[in-house]
Amino acid sequence: MDGIEETQTVSPERTPASEPGSKDGRPERRTGRTALIALIACAVLAAAGVGGWFGWSHHETTNANADCARAVAEVSRIESKGLDDQVRQAAAVKSSDVRDGNTVTDLDATLKTLKAKPSLPSCDAAKRADARRDADAARDALAKLTAARRTAASRAKAVLSDRDAKTLDSLRADLTARRDQARQLLDSTGGAVADDATRTALSAQIDNATRLLDDKTVKADDLTGAAKGLGDATDAVNASVRAKADADAQAAAAAQAQAQSAPSSRSPRQGSPSGSSSGSGRGSRAPRPSAPSSGSAGRPSRPSAPAPRPSAPSGGSSNNGGDFDWNAWVSSHPANDDAGCVGGNRGCPIG
Repeated sequence: MDGIEETQTVSPERTPASEPGSKDGRPERRTGRTALIALIACAVLAAAGVGGWFGWSHHETTNANADCARAVAEVSRIESKGLDDQVRQAAAVKSSDVRDGNTVTDLDATLKTLKAKPSLPSCDAAKRADARRDADAARDALAKLTAARRTAASRAKAVLSDRDAKTLDSLRADLTARRDQARQLLDSTGGAVADDATRTALSAQIDNATRLLDDKTVKADDLTGAAKGLGDATDAVNASVRAKADADAQAAAAAQAQAQSAPSSRSPRQGSPSGSSSGSGRGSRAPRPSAPSSGSAGRPSRPSAPAPRPSAPSGGSSNNGGDFDWNAWVSSHPANDDAGCVGGNRGCPIG
């Protein structure tokens, strides 16, 4: 028992090889391994950092190129739509069609901007910086295009509004002139129409035109319709005036014809059986001379007017009254008017 206790109480002695810093190198070998591990870890971390940076840069480049492509595609889509309907209508308006020509000038400038094609990037840059620059350029082109289209829409609205205002001015002036002329026609045609209902209709159209001209919110279509109604009513009154004038002319012609066909109150002039009035010797034939009275030896009496004695007919005696040819004597002395007897150059009628 004593021997066992002594063995338990006695501790073993350390050998020189187990001491730290011994020359057999075990503790020293463990320290080198640790440094190598640390160096490898640093290299791995550095590689991971470099790899991560390259990965992040590639990711950013890819995203920037994608943003650039989306912006370019949006620009192409908007340009393919063309101009809005309102902008196209305003683009056709001339400066003479609006109150203020500057509205048309401003719209034309905006349309020139829209027609100019922007320079768009290809969106395939290999470097992150180049990709970001291309994306910024594409987004800027999209923003400018959107702003220009918004400005064009606003200016087109101003042009159309100014055009409508001038159109209203023209329609108001036209309707005012028509109304004034219609009033003159209405005042001058009282009792001069075949149908007075036409004048009543014209008066109603005049009142309607006056009401619309006083309305500050009147529409162009209302003014146009009022002008047409006033024109139709005016034409109807003029036609009725012509119809009455034609009817009056026909009535006057009929009355004149009836007056001309009535019998005349004057009696015809009575003439003498010889065709001339009594006491007028001009142009009348002298009466046939009566047979001469048988005084002595049957000689005919001379005519009272100093006329040359007719020669005795051949084959008879001038002193023999029975042989005298009175027919030859009368035919050789035609009838003359009283004035021919004055000079005594021609024979006057007997009796």
